[in-house]
Amino acid sequence: MALRKSSSRKARATKIYQLLRQAVVVLIFVLLGLFIIAYVGINTPKVHHKIERKVSQKLKQPFRFECFKIRGFDEIKLEGITLGKDQGIIPSVAVDLNVMKTLRDGEINLDEITIEAPQLNLDLDSIESSLQSSPKKTKAAPIHQSPPSKSPKTKDRSKQPSPPQKKRPAVKPESLIVESVHYPKVSIKGAHIRLHSKHLPENSSITLKGISLELTSGINKSAGKLTCSSLSALGQEVDLNLDFPLLLKDNALTFPSTDHHLSSIKFTTAGKLGLTRALPLAFNMQISSNGASHLKLAKDDMLSIKLKEIQGLLRLQGSLRNIKNVQVKLKLDATDLEPTHRNRGSHIFNTAHLDMTLKNGKISIPDYRGISEHLSFLGNGVASAQGANVVCRIVTDDTWRSRMIALLRGSLLSHRYRNFQPLVTTDRYAQDFRLRVSPPGKPEYMVDPEDGWTELDSRLKFLQSFTVRELWTEEQ
Repeated sequence: MALRKSSSRKARATKIYQLLRQAVVVLIFVLLGLFIIAYVGINTPKVHHKIERKVSQKLKQPFRFECFKIRGFDEIKLEGITLGKDQGIIPSVAVDLNVMKTLRDGEINLDEITIEAPQLNLDLDSIESSLQSSPKKTKAAPIHQSPPSKSPKTKDRSKQPSPPQKKRPAVKPESLIVESVHYPKVSIKGAHIRLHSKHLPENSSITLKGISLELTSGINKSAGKLTCSSLSALGQEVDLNLDFPLLLKDNALTFPSTDHHLSSIKFTTAGKLGLTRALPLAFNMQISSNGASHLKLAKDDMLSIKLKEIQGLLRLQGSLRNIKNVQVKLKLDATDLEPTHRNRGSHIFNTAHLDMTLKNGKISIPDYRGISEHLSFLGNGVASAQGANVVCRIVTDDTWRSRMIALLRGSLLSHRYRNFQPLVTTDRYAQDFRLRVSPPGKPEYMVDPEDGWTELDSRLKFLQSFTVRELWTEEQ
């Protein structure tokens, strides 16, 4: 009897096990079938166009992609992304979803974002207009209340002492529950960003190359670094090799104080970008040197600068929602500054100074100086989208006076012999050189007021061809 009961139990257990195994197999096939159906359903032109339309509406510019891939149950990858009209190409963007949190919260939760080698062309004017195009808040009309009228028959109770009230026990405020923020891991590798604006000179732009961003995932904070290998502007490329540590916390992106070195020059940077509606930015860069430096401004060694010592400060401050109102201040002081041109030689300035401010789209240079024993440059200027005005006074001794007159006449900038009139000291001569640009006109210059203004383009080819090395190289 006992043997029959045990055998029946074993038979039941075996049957249950087989049923469970079959159920698991069926469930796996069902899930696999649903995954295949979802994958095939997503990878259809209709779904692709819908995704492109939705993203285009969010970005407010055309968005296209070539391929949509799903890996496993949590990774989505887009390949061959193009933005706008020649505004950027991104080879691939991969996103890891946190499936459990997404199902639990009903919102998309990301664990990791990876962007490979994006090539972006950014129009600063379009970015500024999109940042400023936020809906304006309407102010409610103030409500005016008339004071309560006093009845002549009623007594004024405000003068009567109020009865003593019992003190209520202080109520302790309840502890505030702050919802934690999950920051996903972010990785951007090998980015190239080209910046252009109508406020920049024609056919010129600024390109940042080799940009990488790494941010670790975390709760309420994230840390990482931002790197940039080089900068290209005005036809020249400068190696930067910058490495900025980052800290994302309390709705702000912080750049901790960091030292960078270029030759013997030290750049100490620190800043903070608030991730709020106004996007407030504050950034400082202290410049100092410890010994002589040699900077190559062109890779072919066409232009370089040597200096003994340099001190300076670069400061950026303002709201990125209005880029024009971001104020940039730069002050530089250098000693034994020696600019060198491979074809025109070099000259040593004992002291050099630059004071520059950029605000509201206008560059102001109240003071720039390059002082040496035989040749000095002093002046100021202002430039904006509406035009530019620059004044430069050239001060020479008797030897360099003859050289500079030969340069002006040989390059057809001036045909007069009476340039460079003596100053109070008989061994110093000065000549003012003025430059102006009035859009849509061309650059004009003036050496002598009697000659008036002359288009600079008609003289540039003569100035470029008139290259005499001994004019720029001091006699030994």
